[in-house]
Amino acid sequence: MNVRPDVKTTPNASQSYWGMVWQQFSRSRASMLGLFFVGLMFAVAFLAPVLAEKKPLIWIEDGVTTFPLIREFFAPSEAPERVLETGYNFLLLFFPSMILIWWLTGKYQVKKLRKWLLLVVAILLLIPFFAVQTRLNTTPYRQLAAEGQGEGVFPLIPYGPFEQGFGNRIPPTWWSESRAEGENTTYHVLGTDNAGRDVLVRIIHGARVSLAVGIVSVFVATAIGIFIGAIAGYFGGRIDILLSRAIEIMMCFPTFFLILTIIAIMDERSILNIVLVIGCTSWTGVARLVRGEVLKQRGLDYVTASIALGASSLRTIFRHLLPNSIAPVLVSITFGIASSILMESGLSFLGFGVDIPTASWGELLKQAREAPTIYWWLVMFPGAPIFFTVTIYNLVGEGLRDAMDPRLRLQI
Repeated sequence: MNVRPDVKTTPNASQSYWGMVWQQFSRSRASMLGLFFVGLMFAVAFLAPVLAEKKPLIWIEDGVTTFPLIREFFAPSEAPERVLETGYNFLLLFFPSMILIWWLTGKYQVKKLRKWLLLVVAILLLIPFFAVQTRLNTTPYRQLAAEGQGEGVFPLIPYGPFEQGFGNRIPPTWWSESRAEGENTTYHVLGTDNAGRDVLVRIIHGARVSLAVGIVSVFVATAIGIFIGAIAGYFGGRIDILLSRAIEIMMCFPTFFLILTIIAIMDERSILNIVLVIGCTSWTGVARLVRGEVLKQRGLDYVTASIALGASSLRTIFRHLLPNSIAPVLVSITFGIASSILMESGLSFLGFGVDIPTASWGELLKQAREAPTIYWWLVMFPGAPIFFTVTIYNLVGEGLRDAMDPRLRLQI
């Protein structure tokens, strides 16, 4: 582990457990760098419509000012996965509000109102998502701006993730000035794909798919694993034997091929289906980890005291045992997110991922495989974020694992 010499590592007797974990975690340059890039990836995913979209943020025509892209936040008309896009757009609006409320309630010492204010703001932000109706907007804003019929403030990359017609398999503009048949005056930093869509835009919007699949599928797997592992570890006996054998049987099946089999018989390959399939087949590691932790904790005095005071089994498990057994699971979650992202990319590469035209990194790689010749920009540029994302999550996971290791903490 790379340790920064300028960081104070003297333990504080009054420091909390998570404070000590953060102190140990922050000593690793590689882990902190990985955490920074995880945050950057989240920012790219949430800000995808602001970074790359064909509709302008502000449009002025005949003295009338409209906000076409803002309306798309509340009712995405072109996205096949509207639930996913709506969820991201809601969080994009909610997170700044949450940070502002957190800061204001701390500044004016009204922290008791924090939860209620967050709830009120969340409800108010939900209203336009139900009120605004979906309406396909096909106005050619870029063409109108080029012809002088209006003015607009466009995103950084003024192309949509589903917009076609730029010419199939055009190499990056900076690499070659060659164009497809017919004149094409557009500028594509990473080229176009088999359907004439901008690769960079597809990669940016594909980050939303990868993060959603990684985080939600791990959440599903963790919830199942924690419940089964906690029940097996706490009750023991025949229940433990039965659940342990079920875990072992599940582990006998190769996870990836099991997922392929389930998805192959599905009528629709939506993100929700893929998330549920990955989550419902990847819980065994978490279950065994939680079972071991609960077995270790259940004989301690605080569990005996809880039972003696008349607490029910469920209260003892979820109120006392799990909070003291959950820390190692966090390490498993970080590695699980990386594994789920890699799995989704592999499924899309093999043609079992999300349905086209949903933007996905694995789907771009599949296009390179299906092309008559290898187009290097369809291999390198979609493959790079997959490798990069898996690497940074593994760096964070390794740093978290080392920070939670009491043997390393004793050396501080």
